[in-house]
Amino acid sequence: MNLRFSLIVLALGILPPEILSQNADDLTVIQDQVEAYLENLDEAGEFLFTGLIDELMHYWRQPLSLNTASEDDLYALGLLNDIQIVDLLQYRSELGAFLSIYEIQSIPSFDHLTIRRILPFVTVKETPTQAINGLWQSLGHGRDQLLIRWSRSLPKSRGFRPEEPEADPSFLGDPNQCYLRYRHNNQNKVSYGITMEKDPGEPFSPSKGKTPDYFSAHFFGQDLYPGLKYLAIGDFAISLGQGLIMHSGFSTGKSSQVTRIKRGSRTIRPYTSLDESAYLRGIASKVEFGKWTCTAFVSSRRRDANLILSLDSTKISFSSLQASGLHRTSSEIQDRKSVHNAIFGLSTGFESAGLKVNLNGVINHFNLPFERRDQPYNQFRFSGRSLVNASIDYRYVYKNFHWFGELAFSDNKGFAAVNGVLIGLGRVADLALLHRAIGRSYDALQSNAFLESSISSAEHGVYIGNEIRLRNDLKLSMYGDFWSHRWLRFQADAPTEGHEYFIRLTYYQKRAIESYIQYKSEEKARNFRQEGDIFNQIYSGKRRNLRLHLSNRVRSELELRTRLEFSWASNGPGQLSKGILVYQDFIFKSLESPWSFAARLAYFDTDDFASRIYAYENDVLNSFSIPAFSDEGLRYYLKVRHDLSRNVMLEARWDQSNFRFLESIGSGQDLITGNRRSRLKIQMRIIL
Repeated sequence: MNLRFSLIVLALGILPPEILSQNADDLTVIQDQVEAYLENLDEAGEFLFTGLIDELMHYWRQPLSLNTASEDDLYALGLLNDIQIVDLLQYRSELGAFLSIYEIQSIPSFDHLTIRRILPFVTVKETPTQAINGLWQSLGHGRDQLLIRWSRSLPKSRGFRPEEPEADPSFLGDPNQCYLRYRHNNQNKVSYGITMEKDPGEPFSPSKGKTPDYFSAHFFGQDLYPGLKYLAIGDFAISLGQGLIMHSGFSTGKSSQVTRIKRGSRTIRPYTSLDESAYLRGIASKVEFGKWTCTAFVSSRRRDANLILSLDSTKISFSSLQASGLHRTSSEIQDRKSVHNAIFGLSTGFESAGLKVNLNGVINHFNLPFERRDQPYNQFRFSGRSLVNASIDYRYVYKNFHWFGELAFSDNKGFAAVNGVLIGLGRVADLALLHRAIGRSYDALQSNAFLESSISSAEHGVYIGNEIRLRNDLKLSMYGDFWSHRWLRFQADAPTEGHEYFIRLTYYQKRAIESYIQYKSEEKARNFRQEGDIFNQIYSGKRRNLRLHLSNRVRSELELRTRLEFSWASNGPGQLSKGILVYQDFIFKSLESPWSFAARLAYFDTDDFASRIYAYENDVLNSFSIPAFSDEGLRYYLKVRHDLSRNVMLEARWDQSNFRFLESIGSGQDLITGNRRSRLKIQMRIIL
């Protein structure tokens, strides 16, 4: 008790008072956390972090107790890295329950920035819970939320405007995008709801009884009865081990969170995303009895696929599964739900004295043969109607060492392994090491492991990440990744090697300033053909990025974010491409006003697409994007939010890209005539 009392007194003297203040509304705090999370990513596309937002919104209203939180709960929170989770659990195991929230300052890997981000969502008190004595009683209690969103791009693309006046448009629907989501949540114990979406160009006619193209429904229960940990009916997500045979949902890859390399999530989760390819549909459950657990699931759904008809028209097969979710043209609709996919899975586990082991198995079965394109890089990949995967994953914690890994097999004689260790080096540093070895015959259809490229690329590699806390306000993050592909790949007609380096120095000053300077260098090999050559050569393309970023809260309600980034890329001998991006953000959020604003003005200039630069953009709730900036021009957006009442919130966002030298944007049916592209988005959230 004397040691515990000393730690609390020490934390009281060190922890800045403003770190412990919670003076923002729920959406402001939650969006701040997700923005900080996404700022670490450098990939294109829209990322729908619906699950992360749902978890944070729940924990804002009912904070997670650090005295009772399990490892799964801490991973679901989404704001801690693997070493921080291990340190917290070990601290609690050795010293007992937290007596004060100030104690988290005593956990070696928790810096001031981490503490400030998690405080609105955690507590050390026993959280009040409403007794849930059964399934039926729980359905009438909880919180209901309705989210409605409409968006549209301007001007219309070629698919909506045929070149010949008398011709019909290629896209069968209008250019509007519509989204509706209803969800009921009871203390994160019971969740049920529906999600519907119509993409631009997809036909939708309520008067004719035609529903939106994408429809998803789920029911999820946690701890409904003794021994029944999870129960999911409808659409759900499954995560097993380190993702070698199955891992649904978003997972971080290489990023500035250099020690976040371990796959960790609840085994079963409700599915609420708009990704039309990643969900399972059926029933899943997880039961616990003592130190043993058992997870079983069955999924049956139809998938979009590219169908192939044999020359004699007697045999139908498919060459690939589609993931775009777009059904705008006659050909896209023809491929919609053209293949039936049944999935069966079973996982049994044992946990004792820091050791956790699971045996996992997944069977995929199709009603049509899967026949990949006749290309050399597909020679060893799975073909046929059924694929069986099995794996054993483990986790072992001993003092400040956290070992983890997974060994996996596929019944086409493939083998894969991922093994790693996380080492907490006290208050000074953390170290992450990971080795992966993927055989050229290994294949898994729902895999999502920590790799450089796809699961079937015969990849072998070593990753080293290190985070050094130089001072309370200064942190150095860096990693090195070295890999080789020992068989052919798409756009690589020979075995290749590559490497990547990253370093970031971050400075943090209480709630006023957060700035960093970051450098990343990457070298990848791929096909290259000189003019006049008949055969491809292998060329190691280089890509480098230098970024300077400053976030400055000039007043409590006003934050300015400034970024300057340079890029250099080489995709062939003597071909050096350069790029620059500079932007200024203005973010206004005030507790005294129902209005909030976010705006950006960005200038970009790149020689070509090779030197493109990515940057996260603020968007409406449950929608996020990281577009690629290429060519030369300006991009600007304005997002406005107004709280009509405590339970009704309205958001609108308008953005426009103006390219200086382009006469058209995009290609194919998505081509837009002119050098401007705009998008308007309106969303309403209603708490019922």
